[in-house]
Amino acid sequence: MDSPVPLAASWVVYAGLCGVLWLVGLATVRWLRSREDSDTASTATAWYVLTLALCTAALPALDVYLVSATTNPTTGLKYAWATPAVVHQLVTTVAYAHGGLLATMALALFVLVPFVYFYYEEDDAETSAGSRLAAAVKYTLFTALIALVVLATGFIFQARRADPDAPDWFRRLLTETALTRAALFGYGTLVLLGTVGYVFYTSLGLSLVPLNLTRVQPSPAARHNIHRTERELEVNRQMQRTLARRYENVRVPVSARDRKLLEEFRKHEAALLVELEACHRASRRSLLFPCSGSACMEAVCRPVRVLLGCVLIAVSWAVVLSVALNALAQMRHSVCGADCGYYFDQALLANPVAVVLVRLADLSPADVGGLLGLSGLLTLCTLVALVYRGVGLLGLWQFYPLTPGGTAPQALLHFASAAALAVPALNHHLATHIAPQYLAYGSQRFCNATTLPPVESIMTSTTPFTVSLPDCGDQPDLIVPCDVRAPHHLCTPTALSTLAHSLGANFPTLGDALFYAQLVFLVFYILGFAVFLVKACHGTLSIADTPSATAAEANREDDELRAETQAASPARYRYSTASTSSSGERRPLLTA
Repeated sequence: MDSPVPLAASWVVYAGLCGVLWLVGLATVRWLRSREDSDTASTATAWYVLTLALCTAALPALDVYLVSATTNPTTGLKYAWATPAVVHQLVTTVAYAHGGLLATMALALFVLVPFVYFYYEEDDAETSAGSRLAAAVKYTLFTALIALVVLATGFIFQARRADPDAPDWFRRLLTETALTRAALFGYGTLVLLGTVGYVFYTSLGLSLVPLNLTRVQPSPAARHNIHRTERELEVNRQMQRTLARRYENVRVPVSARDRKLLEEFRKHEAALLVELEACHRASRRSLLFPCSGSACMEAVCRPVRVLLGCVLIAVSWAVVLSVALNALAQMRHSVCGADCGYYFDQALLANPVAVVLVRLADLSPADVGGLLGLSGLLTLCTLVALVYRGVGLLGLWQFYPLTPGGTAPQALLHFASAAALAVPALNHHLATHIAPQYLAYGSQRFCNATTLPPVESIMTSTTPFTVSLPDCGDQPDLIVPCDVRAPHHLCTPTALSTLAHSLGANFPTLGDALFYAQLVFLVFYILGFAVFLVKACHGTLSIADTPSATAAEANREDDELRAETQAASPARYRYSTASTSSSGERRPLLTA
């Protein structure tokens, strides 16, 4: 790269990508929001917050590309135009972009989202607009106060002093100003909160998305018939259990009417079982001999979908293996251990993700595209897992179900907030645990010659590096990948890696907590992969049949099935919940 013009064009490309992500956020929110119970302010806020999260997820790729473009890979030196002032401006601009997006996201999470949420919660026919506004402002001030307390806590911590024998790279990570420490502590708190989503949702999505692509799927009509028959069979058996409970603790013979009704139920159950088996056979035939347009399209796309699923399985296991290898290396070879969040200063060549990205650097900018794809995959897996499980505590206890076309405004706001919290954590763990070496220096290589001028003269000189530094073009063995021990004037770390590693250096407790979260991430991924693999083998794995939507869908279908069963059943039975047992429990009552 003979001039910095392509670097300016990269910002244009990033702006265009943000425009595409803006549309993706809009499509996602419109796909989830309820058609009947929709709120314009909640929808717009969720769209805005989700777009912020997606743009933040795409920024690390631009960060890596900019620092990689300053070095000539054939000489191991900076380009002539990459003076210290230009490089500093590049890194500072990206750092401001990171900080601006994170600050805007924090403002939205602690001010905008609570205000819109509580304003909608106070919506009542008897409540005036002024009362709703006052209540929303009152609760929003409380959440804003929490954010201010977090920032104020950062001011309390004293600046950490480096040991006399500490290396230069560690000294550069330490902050001196109180304002910088407060902002860094706020960033660490945001990442720590988002790590909960990273551990419990990203790990779930990494196993769910690939396996869902590889499973064999019958046609939509066949799936609908199977599902409807199973639901009707469940209602029929519930009717039989209800009828049998009438005579459990009563010494009264079964009446002729109930005996006849029970016999009709059993005949109907047998007919439903035959129908269910026929539906399963039809679904298997639809896999082999598709006839409808949608089924034919599915048959054509199935090999591509299965191949994509296999590739994503390999990628997900590469990510998990990289996390495990980095965690092991950090525990065994960290230069400062728990005092700096287990920072690892050496390149881990066995890291599968880093190896692939470094190999792709020979086809630059394919490596940046690979990093962008990896960030997109992790973000997609997080969003899919959120929709699959619903917004809840630790991904297990569900608070707000997410149903395509039926998500309430409150759940939509929580979905966007959870995604916005998870993305900074994803970026942080990319830079510290998944591919730390590549996220720090990209494809930069430096001339590892021994005859170098003093660093002070280089940093104060206005002449290009190539005038005073030796050229390793004739000695390719001396051109090696950059790491933290390389000369700082030859290897420029990315803004994201500097921010991520500064957190562990200045606040070791936060760094340690984020490090140990990787171990929980590994456990949840392995458990999730095993469970979803069993479901995929039994044909019961489907992202469309989300547990978060089961309750709402079941209630809706129960009403439909009761009406259909009442009309279609040979006994013309009726199902109601009006009776109450002696213990106070409401029991379904069956009458002919």
